Amino acid sequence: MNIVEIKKLNYSYKDNIVFENLSLNIKKNRITTILGPNGCGKSTLFKLIVENYKHIKINTKKINYISTNPFEQIVGKTVKDQLMFYLKQNNIKESTIKRRIKKIIHEFRIKDIIDKDPYELDNEQKQIILILSNLLNYPELLILDDALCFVSTYNKYKIFKYLKRQKISIIHFSNNVEDSIFGNQIVIINKKVVLNKPLKAALKEEKLLLDNNLNLPFIIELSLKLKYYNLLEDIYLSIDEMVNKIWN
Repeated sequence: MNIVEIKKLNYSYKDNIVFENLSLNIKKNRITTILGPNGCGKSTLFKLIVENYKHIKINTKKINYISTNPFEQIVGKTVKDQLMFYLKQNNIKESTIKRRIKKIIHEFRIKDIIDKDPYELDNEQKQIILILSNLLNYPELLILDDALCFVSTYNKYKIFKYLKRQKISIIHFSNNVEDSIFGNQIVIINKKVVLNKPLKAALKEEKLLLDNNLNLPFIIELSLKLKYYNLLEDIYLSIDEMVNKIWN
């Protein structure tokens, strides 16, 4: 089933053609990373989806959006208030709120900042708290517009590992091709869809990536070099997985 369907989307801005007959189906319960060269329209497509623009069909009403700037969506006086915000907006029972908050505090070890003013946090912590506050509401679709740009690779692994367990549909607009390794599907846009493939198949399209000013993620480049020397038979998405394979 598709969570989002875009059919023949045309969009211009100040006589500049942004999209030309862009069609794209995004499957449910997958993490889809949308990449493209600078100026390709990633943020524009994010806004059009948020606005439910014509030619865009969203097959759920339980949607949360997070933009790049972590200051835009901070509304709580404390981190705990921020985590509870979307839950209270949807009239979730107090006992359920406490249970979910307790679980997320333990999962991400944020007990030491739970009573802090979110504005006292660094940008990485702000983005993590925004992600968590949106997840606690159990949306069916979460759309991120480069919303993890301040988050370390280590914490991205933790967040996406958690996301995959929740079986939430994720559309992740990113300016960092390294982020693609956390997902299931890669889409590259440049006025239209120029690539839409499962993760490993997409990462083998090196020429197409380079043609769109996208370098291969480091782990993929390393996999290909080791494969060239017959040390590996396939590409790997994590250092641990790669080391275990070579060691065995």
